Amino acid sequence: MAKIKFDSQSSEGRKAIIVSFDMEGFSSFCNHADAHIEIPRFVSQLFEQLNTFFLHPIDELLVPGRSGDGQLEEPCFIKYTGDGAIMVWLSNNRGEFTEQFCTDIVIAMRALQVRFATLVPEWERKWRTRGLPKRARFGISMGLIYGLLNSYTIIKGDPVDYVGYCINLAVRLQDHCRELGFLIHETLHPKMPGLVRLCTKDMKGAQAENVLAFEIDVKHVPDSVLKRKFIVPEPTR
Repeated sequence: MAKIKFDSQSSEGRKAIIVSFDMEGFSSFCNHADAHIEIPRFVSQLFEQLNTFFLHPIDELLVPGRSGDGQLEEPCFIKYTGDGAIMVWLSNNRGEFTEQFCTDIVIAMRALQVRFATLVPEWERKWRTRGLPKRARFGISMGLIYGLLNSYTIIKGDPVDYVGYCINLAVRLQDHCRELGFLIHETLHPKMPGLVRLCTKDMKGAQAENVLAFEIDVKHVPDSVLKRKFIVPEPTR
């Protein structure tokens, strides 16, 4: 029987950006009569897309076919969650992230969300099926995390997992308002147009947090939902 054992030595906190994404409706799809046929190839294609995603320049993610120099680096750590993943980017030696890097993370994850929404209907046609989860929800946060060091780790000092409030926060953000489907912890301060500021309310397992959402998403969410999930700032006069 495999044993779980962690070193008791203290782990130094590292500043990190955390992305949590999840495919909405996956649990319901698993209840379909023929789901066992589609689930393996759906999950396989899903993460194949994720793995190749980081090979594309940022400019190309914004405008397909457009060449660019900057390429988003791969996460330092990925933890798969069945129909989603938690991705971790660690800061540089000075404990900092550049404004451009924070912006690139948001741009890339938004592009990934759009890509999934486009590809899944194509998979349905190709596989002659229906009901595949088409919408990915994203939560992005920043904060300190701590590595868990397993005593049996092959590479000494290489964490097998991470813990920290911001990891929990990213997961809670992607689940807090499913009608929005994309929430960014304000601490990232991405420099891009089309974002609006909100404050979460009654978010499960997390305190109230200032967040950013895409204005185009907010416009499609009923006021009753927004007021239940967020403290919405009054418009300026």
